[in-house]
Amino acid sequence: MIDSQRRKNYGWRARVWIGTAWLAAAACASPAPPPARMLEPLSRVPALPPAAVDRTAISLATAALTDDAPRAAQQLAQLRSELEHEEALLEAATKGRGQVIASESRRGALLALATDLANSTLGDERAYREASRSLIASGEADDALRARLEQAIADDPLSLARSRVVEGYEIVWAETFNAVSAPLGRSLIYGFTTAPFEIATSATQYVARWIERPDVSLQQRQALRHWDEFLARHPDADESDEIRRTADTIRDELREMQRNHFLEAADFALANGQPRLARIQAQRALSYLPVAPDKRAESKTVIDAKIASAELAVEKHRALRLLSTGAATPETFRNTTPGEAEILRALWIGETGEVSDQLRSEIDRRSRLSGSDLRRARSEIDALEYALATTQHEQGAESASWDRLGRIAERSPEESSMARHAAALLSSPWQNPASAFDRERVQGTQDAVATSVLGGYAQGPRYRALPSEVAYLIDAPRIAQTALSTPFRILLSPLTGSPNRDYKRGAAIAAYRYLERYPQGEHLREHIDWLLEYEEGRSNSIAALRLADWIPDFDRDRRAELAESAAEQQLRRASEAGRRDQRAALLRSVVQEFPDSQAGHEAGMQARLESELATPQRIRLTRGFLSENPQVAGPFGLGLEAALIDGELNNGELHPHGVTFLGGRILEFALIAESGDEDDEPETQRQRISAERLARSVALVEEAATLGVRLDTDDTQDVDASRDRYFERARLGLTNEIDSRPTAQSTYVYQGLRERYGMVRSRESILPFDLVFQGSLSDLGLGAFPRWRYPDHTPDAFLYR
Repeated sequence: MIDSQRRKNYGWRARVWIGTAWLAAAACASPAPPPARMLEPLSRVPALPPAAVDRTAISLATAALTDDAPRAAQQLAQLRSELEHEEALLEAATKGRGQVIASESRRGALLALATDLANSTLGDERAYREASRSLIASGEADDALRARLEQAIADDPLSLARSRVVEGYEIVWAETFNAVSAPLGRSLIYGFTTAPFEIATSATQYVARWIERPDVSLQQRQALRHWDEFLARHPDADESDEIRRTADTIRDELREMQRNHFLEAADFALANGQPRLARIQAQRALSYLPVAPDKRAESKTVIDAKIASAELAVEKHRALRLLSTGAATPETFRNTTPGEAEILRALWIGETGEVSDQLRSEIDRRSRLSGSDLRRARSEIDALEYALATTQHEQGAESASWDRLGRIAERSPEESSMARHAAALLSSPWQNPASAFDRERVQGTQDAVATSVLGGYAQGPRYRALPSEVAYLIDAPRIAQTALSTPFRILLSPLTGSPNRDYKRGAAIAAYRYLERYPQGEHLREHIDWLLEYEEGRSNSIAALRLADWIPDFDRDRRAELAESAAEQQLRRASEAGRRDQRAALLRSVVQEFPDSQAGHEAGMQARLESELATPQRIRLTRGFLSENPQVAGPFGLGLEAALIDGELNNGELHPHGVTFLGGRILEFALIAESGDEDDEPETQRQRISAERLARSVALVEEAATLGVRLDTDDTQDVDASRDRYFERARLGLTNEIDSRPTAQSTYVYQGLRERYGMVRSRESILPFDLVFQGSLSDLGLGAFPRWRYPDHTPDAFLYR
């Protein structure tokens, strides 16, 4: 009996110990509840009476702001002396090295800032750059100041111009090197028997690219801008005369290039029947006449002749337009301008074509006329036929109407005043969308076949500046190689993916235009069936569902599938919308249009969450950003509790989502869920903070972001006007009035570099070239060779293209 009772007691104790151990393990595996407070009290620097060093620094700043260079230099020397004296006193008082090192660090940082402030009063930017170089060489500047000084040094017009010129030479060298290395590398793959052909082809293409190069390269244009800036700032410098001569030479070449460009555009417009555009382009060439008087007169003569040719063509077009409308006769223009007789020839009579029985008697009566009476009669008959065609069109006889207009359009504008109007109706994609639909379908098919066979060469040769015959001759080997590889590329098309170009887009636009213009037209069902297949092919279920509703006998099961797919598509669009009002409108449309679908139910739940969780702002600081910038999370910024970012789950931990500014003075803290898994949705808590804490926090956030950009080019910050506006209001203490407009919301996220790029960021090789293994399915090309890297374009390069 006693043994039995002992066994019971031992069993109870074992269960207690096991339960206790299980609870302890569970407590270690999941995070503890968050701390009672999320933020520590604000820390403030105690107000101390200004020391001698502080007063001297203030005097130095005053001298710099008033541009008093002698006084600034004097105050800088006094500040240096006082800092050395302070350091000596501190060393004698402490008898240790720890605080002396801290004092040296403070002395170096303050001296570097003071020196840079005094250098700003030199009044000459070249002198300031030299002083900045000396300051960097002294080693007193910290990383932030050094980055700013290096940026100021790099902002030298002469240095920038020199860099652009060197880049231009480097591009020429890279093109030459690659033109030789690429064919040799391909010859290693296919054997040296193909080397002569590869080298000859590469040399030909190199010459073609050289001919296509502009007379003044982009880098030269950038250098010219920097030289002009230097001359404007330093007109009397020692090197100004030489720079001015170089700049004038390049400027003359640039003017000649621009002039030739506009003259070529005028020739092209004149050859394509656009005399007014040709006249405008030729007149623009007048703005780029040479400076030299003899060359200026010669160039102006050429441009005036081009303008005269364009004027003559404009006059001819005007005369033809008047003749086609019956407002004038050839006799009106016979004695005006030489050469008019070539185009304003005598009006001739053509075949009338079939007309209605009601008009035949009128035609017979007027066919006995002659001369101008006959021409007038023919125009009147065509006018009657045009009126009959429009009447047929209004009554629904589309085919008969367009056929009649086609017969009128076949006549010459000199014969009939209505031919031009009929031709305009027939060729208009808006007035005649059915014909435009047929044309676009044929054109799309031709483009697709040409691209499948010829690849990129379907749009023409690569070298457009050369004559077309020469350009095609240069590309002939590659074109033949691409055409021969067509079956292979078709077989691999499922793996390589379909082309991005939509060859049916033009036909789809014409078909939709037909539905809008003629909802009861003869070709309605044909266009609807084609559009339905087109929209289903590109996974546009919303448009396919709308088209299915136009078909009376459409299958119900198929329509139900389209409705479910359309609801899911609309739900995806709503999730991708950036603004909350647009997202809410899209979710509401899903619920209203597809109430019985699964996507409609999900949209309703998401819309409810959106309305409950909507906030004026969603500016987020991730945990990685806070870890890399401890001053933001520290006691002089947000003042986060240290337990939230110490990496320990047992005392509560901040989720990687971090902290979010929700607008006003509300912060949202994302905490790791009870599961302890960072991939799970976080638990959130919100807290209202003081205006002072908010102002200090956003100021430190902006300072950290700006410093990060300055110290690391990979730490980029995107532009966000709504974010900047909220931060500005927060710094001024104006967040009591909340701007709830959806357009004022910002969803910007500040991320750390480790979160953005991972553990290791890619770095460029120190070698000036890359080892390239090249293969192309379009022409079965294969090669391995070194390729010289081209210099990167500067951010402002697009301004000089």
